[in-house]
Amino acid sequence: MKINETRVSRLVDYVRGVLKKQDGKSLYLEFRSDLEAVTPQEVFEIMNHVWSSGTGYDDILSVLDKIINVFYHALSSYTWPKPEPNSFIDLMLRENQAMNAKMDQVKAVLKQGKTLENREKLLETLTPLLEFEAHYLKKENILFPVMEQRMPRFEGVGIMWALHDNTRANLKHVIQMLTEGTASEQEINAELGQLFFNMIGLDQKESLILYPCASEVLDPETFKAMTQQSFEYGFPFLDPQTLPEPVSADGLSAPHPTPNFQGLEINTGTGTLSADQLVMMLNALPVDITYVDENDKVRYFSRPKDRFFPRSNAIIGRDVRYCHPPQSVDKVLDIVQAFKEGHQDTASFWIDLRGRKVLIQYFALRTPGASADGPPTYRGVLEVSQDITDIQKMEGQRRLLSWEE
Repeated sequence: MKINETRVSRLVDYVRGVLKKQDGKSLYLEFRSDLEAVTPQEVFEIMNHVWSSGTGYDDILSVLDKIINVFYHALSSYTWPKPEPNSFIDLMLRENQAMNAKMDQVKAVLKQGKTLENREKLLETLTPLLEFEAHYLKKENILFPVMEQRMPRFEGVGIMWALHDNTRANLKHVIQMLTEGTASEQEINAELGQLFFNMIGLDQKESLILYPCASEVLDPETFKAMTQQSFEYGFPFLDPQTLPEPVSADGLSAPHPTPNFQGLEINTGTGTLSADQLVMMLNALPVDITYVDENDKVRYFSRPKDRFFPRSNAIIGRDVRYCHPPQSVDKVLDIVQAFKEGHQDTASFWIDLRGRKVLIQYFALRTPGASADGPPTYRGVLEVSQDITDIQKMEGQRRLLSWEE
């Protein structure tokens, strides 16, 4: 799909005018012909220009829905190749349809009025929406990395990641409000209204912009690989009988690609291991490990029994800047920069996640300098995440073997 650079340049000016709160009617009339012809890929190009020129995510998000609303006529009439049944995009579209059906159930309860009296009914209809997290994770860990690799304009998908985080917080908050029962009916209704706005708005942005772009730049083999990786996350609200069969094959076309060791052995200095032994050891450790090299590219992640932060093969080679949501990426980049400059060697955080306490640590990796007194060479960073909930509960000592049921 060819980009009309003149139209993109003019619509960048339009967006900047909206950000500056210039008169909306005057802006529309000035750029009307461009607004009525903009394409999905041009929207990405426009937003990437605005973002890369220094406009923050929060500022963009504050006007995004207004801009998409103005673009709506052109985007809704845009024709793009519809996905094959059970392809990656088809499954994502079906998940959105199922999500909308769930939202209709919430709406049916709200139409009865008396939100406070219907707290339990609302919780019954809202709580299943937490499963839709898998939909957002597939975009962040499968679709976004592949699109970023194809064209620089798709680096702007981080804007959509920020919308995911807003929606996640919104849903959790409204469930908390209904569970605790201390919020007023007005407060709950306001939060529910925002939830509808966020979830339906994301569906619209996917259907009008994201999926048309993906269909135009990704080939069938890539989509096939993405579908297989999706089995790691699941397909929220879809009937398992309607899903494609997972394929077991080498390479990216399988959820768990078959490692290719070719008899490799590694002398570690303290012993010699075959490559498959090393992989088994790393995957047996009760931690999530991700290695980012000296060029800030993801090179490896482990596959422990229980991962806290989902990873897909699509992130291999991805710039670390795009592996974290916009709200936290600056902290990660600060850590990496401090490691590169030799100011720090470790960084630690701990968070509450799904009822567990998770410790997240970053370790600088360095090799010795060329000479005995030469500075070490930075080789990257290791991210290690561990569930420490049970460790925190330990008291006294256990010096005898005790198998626990």
